[in-house]
Amino acid sequence: MPGHSAPKDIAESLKELGVRFSQCQDLTAAQLVFAHAFLIQREAFGLEDPDVVASLVRLATVYRMQGRPREADLLFNFAKDTERHRLAAVNDDSRERGNSSPSRAVPAK
Repeated sequence: MPGHSAPKDIAESLKELGVRFSQCQDLTAAQLVFAHAFLIQREAFGLEDPDVVASLVRLATVYRMQGRPREADLLFNFAKDTERHRLAAVNDDSRERGNSSPSRAVPAK
């Protein structure tokens, strides 16, 4: 998608920066950068985009590293539920397309 390359590139750069901050144990900076990447991605792609869910997991991991298990668990659970919902929707779409396909139709007796 042409209009989505800038947010995707910015979020990817922020992710890489956040990873470096995490590796250097600058968890406050990592938290801010990962949160910013998440907000950009959510705005551009919606909550159910796999990259957005991955951003939530990265942010939750930093919260856990900061000794903030409550916040971490909230984000981990939200990410898990969001991914489960996205996969259920994908499966439903596949089933609907499969049922309407003439090659899969059950012949009448």
